[in-house]
Amino acid sequence: MQEIIYALGFERISDPEIIKNRFYFNLGNEIEGDIIEFAKQTLKKNYDIDLANFRTEVIQRDNNVGFYLNWHIDDCAVHKHKSTDGKTNNIPLNDKYSLYHLKELPKYTMIIYLSSIDEDFFGGEFEFVNQLIKPKKHDVIFFDSREVHRVRRFREGNRKNILIKYFENEIQEMKS
Repeated sequence: MQEIIYALGFERISDPEIIKNRFYFNLGNEIEGDIIEFAKQTLKKNYDIDLANFRTEVIQRDNNVGFYLNWHIDDCAVHKHKSTDGKTNNIPLNDKYSLYHLKELPKYTMIIYLSSIDEDFFGGEFEFVNQLIKPKKHDVIFFDSREVHRVRRFREGNRKNILIKYFENEIQEMKS
């Protein structure tokens, strides 16, 4: 199944609407104020990404030896097809399985690293199907949440990061 999700990843990166919002940068050590807000301002200033009107889900993580994430799309799980009516939350993988999301998918994902690979932890590299990232303290990875990615297995140490998922606000229709 991992090979099929990996192949979906290559299909997805050929979509310019998905890949255009992948950014990887370091905030440096001169962070002013809240690190999440500083990262948002950096995205707005340097990449013209405005996250002001998005709802967020913030998760602080400490990952230890043995932790990993297989190839995935945020907030999706592999299931046998639930329906053939076309009205499901399925992203077909093949004739038997789909990626299925039970709740709303985030529009963007941002990860801010609070520790460094090869110093605080070993293993645990972050990977897109076409890019391997060895994160350092204050690195930010920002991407379209529909992009396939994984985290390799941790061998030693403790990785600390902040995961932020950005959800589009629902547009309220005006009633006359």
